Amino acid sequence: MGMRNRYMVTILSVAMVVCSCGKGGYDIEESVTDVSKQINALDTENLLIGKSSNIYVYGERLYIVDTKSSDWILYVFDTKSGKYLGSALKPGPSPYEISIPGALGVDATTHNAQMFDYGQNRIVTFNVDSILADSKKDIYTLRNLNMSGFPDSYVYVNDSTGFGRLIIPDGRDSYSQTICHYNAVTGDIKKFNTSEAVGEGNRSTVSVSPDGKMIVEACRTQDLIVLYDAEGNPVKEIKGDSYEPVADKTMSYFTGAAVTDNHILAAYSGKKANKGFYGDRILVFDFDGNYIRTLKLGIEIRKMAYSQGTDNLYISSPDSIQFGILSIREIEGLTK
Repeated sequence: MGMRNRYMVTILSVAMVVCSCGKGGYDIEESVTDVSKQINALDTENLLIGKSSNIYVYGERLYIVDTKSSDWILYVFDTKSGKYLGSALKPGPSPYEISIPGALGVDATTHNAQMFDYGQNRIVTFNVDSILADSKKDIYTLRNLNMSGFPDSYVYVNDSTGFGRLIIPDGRDSYSQTICHYNAVTGDIKKFNTSEAVGEGNRSTVSVSPDGKMIVEACRTQDLIVLYDAEGNPVKEIKGDSYEPVADKTMSYFTGAAVTDNHILAAYSGKKANKGFYGDRILVFDFDGNYIRTLKLGIEIRKMAYSQGTDNLYISSPDSIQFGILSIREIEGLTK
């Protein structure tokens, strides 16, 4: 080989190394599993539940919160049998109604609940069994929210422990955010130590592992997932192929996540927000941040919730299957 050819090979080799170093370390098309035919629809018994509903799993129950309902706000199902258990909570401005429903937290044993009401700037508390049996049972204001800085994308762990993103309005129809620990009883907020990989102006959602020891920040405006410990310290950054240190609010990367006993399931779009805000894929990672595979669902994923008891993933979608059920144990390589 001539000197000139050797020189060109060297240059090309260096260029390939530089390019590969700029990537996030995994290829979402490397291992794709089509699970679209494995998604079963939740039997909602012809209930009129809105497309903008949020879903939660606590213990052996699935809770659906219809955020724009003109009828019932809360719908409850048994995760093992799929049985519809009832509906409760009416929309409205009175102390016994919910104006703008936010996050729901429920004690898996007592079924005592907390719900954010952003219309009345408060957190309410009630017992789910009581209001299912008698819709006239009272709900009570647990505490008023400080609207100069309040939690959103909140995940309940117990009455005094939860995690979310702290929203700080800036007075210009915008806001800044940071991940936080929140005590709904006292109102105490502890900000997380934000990862240096998270860019200014980033938008994200929060998920928590079943044992409450790992908090997952899934970034919508960056190709990035950050894992934190329960004390708020970043322990792992998972950078995707399109990761940039600056947030891009025109993009929609991760729109939510659910955490099983040993995997992180992150809903992924990777498109311009005005072209595809919600993705139809789930990227699967282990707790060390290693990419495992991509699950192709065939429906857009609005929200997800994991049932530890049944090992099922519940999905809310604006598509034909409004509430889907995906068995994780039936997906090769993702069993407990």
